[in-house]
Amino acid sequence: MKQAIILTEFNQGLDMQFLNQSLGFLALMLKEVRTMNF
Repeated sequence: MKQAIILTEFNQGLDMQFLNQSLGFLALMLKEVRTMNF
């Protein structure tokens, strides 16, 4: 039972890390597109 809780917390941490990376990547892509267009 305790292991399952630790695993879910670990997975949530990974999800947040992945979300932050995705947002950073999207921001970078938007910046690239903006510099290309203008």
